Amino acid sequence: MSPAATREFQHEVGNSGIDADHGALARILEALEQVCDESAGADCRCDVCPEKKTRSCHGLLKDLCGRMQALLLEHFQREHELMNSLPRSQTTKAHCERHRRAHVGFSTRYNLAAAKLNDCQPAIGARELESLVLDWIRGHALEFDAELSALLNRPVGDRQRRA
Repeated sequence: MSPAATREFQHEVGNSGIDADHGALARILEALEQVCDESAGADCRCDVCPEKKTRSCHGLLKDLCGRMQALLLEHFQREHELMNSLPRSQTTKAHCERHRRAHVGFSTRYNLAAAKLNDCQPAIGARELESLVLDWIRGHALEFDAELSALLNRPVGDRQRRA
């Protein structure tokens, strides 16, 4: 991730598990920038690179895509477990339903993007995947994960009164 994108990537929401997942996701996003070096030229054309280099770039992209997919699934599962630990109230129920729908929607978008990676230039695929995930996490962390953290951090008495 570029330094500007790293500064914009607000992944800390006040929950150590969620924040650790977001940090791991940021590291994978940074690694995506290493998929293709300058040798492919400004237009990221693989035909100017040796075949071995092109295969290596495709392999790295597939590896990072798989690692990211696994991390996202683990992250979503962790958040679902946290949501299940919340006392039931109108507020928590509404949040959990919206949050889970957002996970399903993004998983679908991610899987569609990942399926197209075999047919694209690795550098372009890496940038598109990075952009998709970065755009999503910026909004998702602010809209859903920060709210989940706030719900989890409410004093126990407040949580019970709202149940």
